[in-house]
Order: sequence, then C-alpha cells, then structure tokens
Amino acid sequence: MNEEHPLVADTYNEHSEDYALMVTDNIYNAMYERPAILDLLPSLEGKHVLDAGCGPGFQTCWMVEHGAQVTAVDVSSKMIAIAQKRVGDGATFRQHDLSQPLHFLADQSQDIVLSSLAVHYIFDLQQLFTEYARILKPNGRFLFSTGNPILEKEYFKREDYFATELVYDVWRVNETLMEVKYYARPLSAITSALAEAGFWIENIIEPKPTMEAKEKFPEPYDFLSKNPWFIIFQTRKKG
Repeated sequence: MNEEHPLVADTYNEHSEDYALMVTDNIYNAMYERPAILDLLPSLEGKHVLDAGCGPGFQTCWMVEHGAQVTAVDVSSKMIAIAQKRVGDGATFRQHDLSQPLHFLADQSQDIVLSSLAVHYIFDLQQLFTEYARILKPNGRFLFSTGNPILEKEYFKREDYFATELVYDVWRVNETLMEVKYYARPLSAITSALAEAGFWIENIIEPKPTMEAKEKFPEPYDFLSKNPWFIIFQTRKKG
C-alpha cells in the first residue's frame, strides 16, 4: 500500500460524520458535482455497477433506487458504515484501497464504474484505469469526476502544470478543519491514462451548479458559474 492511502483513510475516518453531514446539502457536492455525474448515467435497471470511492453513499443509494446492483467500495471503514446505514441491504459494501487490484470482482462482470471525486487520491492512474477496464464488459461505461486541472494550477499556485504532485488542502467541515492530501495532475495525464487502459472519451463535462444553489448559496453559485472547479469524464471501454 502506498504511504498516502492510510492517511486518506485516517482523515475520512476521523471526520466521517461531519463530512457526511456537510455533503448532504452543500453546493459543491449536492448541487454541483453529484447531480451532474448522476445525470450522465444510462438506465440502471438490472445493471451491475461499481461505486468506486462511495463515501457516505449518496450515489450508491440513488443508483440502487434506480434499479442497479451496486458494489460500493471505499478505503474508509467509517464511510462504509455510514453508507451501509443509508442504503441498507440494497448494495454490497467492501472496504478496499483502490490502488490495489479489485480481486473480488471478476473479469467483465460490471456494466458501469462510477467514481465520484476519488481518482485524485491514486498516484498510478493507468494501473487504476486498467483494473476498471478489466472488470468492465465490452463497451462498459466509466464515469468519474476529479478536480479541474486549470483550477488546481491556480488554486495551489503550482509552478509546473505538467507535474503530478501531492497537494495539501484544508476544508472547513462544519465546525472543524479537515486536512486532505491528493494528487494534482495535468489534463494530458488523465487522458493518456484512459487511452492506455483502453477507454474512449465520449464527453468531458465542466459542470455548473443547479438553480437551487443560486437561491441558497448565491456567492459560491456566482463563482462556480464562471470558474471551473470539478471536471467529469464520460468514457466507454473499447469493445
């Protein structure tokens, strides 16, 4: 296991309850990234879906309610517990480090992989994407969101846009501060890893917040309407 992954697990374990509460109805998750990525999913009835980095289980719950058979994975045991409480017996849950092989999933067993704001915790994207290609059926879909490289270049004042480097951020989670470490990388590093793993890129989406956010959070709504924050990739495994 790479040294950063226990730190990621520890961070989310420590702040699990506060984080789950925060993302329930905040702008960045509930009214921006989450509706945008879920809107890209096809009909889920009877589909086998891997929720890779399920967090507190909002996407898992939505997909189960829309007929999917979901395997939900997260590195944080406490996030898994929160997600299980939310979803009940509707999905299969497993604590797992996504930098390691998905040994519990057979070749070509999944119709869809959905990964919401998780790939930036993994250093070796090509290895990760190759594993997703292994478990996906031919023409299976892989949808994922991550930080927008343009925003990250400015936000972290990165001197070398083309480097892949570990960055540090501090989030205010309710009344506490949560220090998070993840990888910032150029757009070309993401697209090259997808190509090497055998994925077609069907669409790249730079989402905008919902109209509900305009009423509840007018200032961040204005910012997110004019500036990139997250980016979503809609891809398909080559048949």
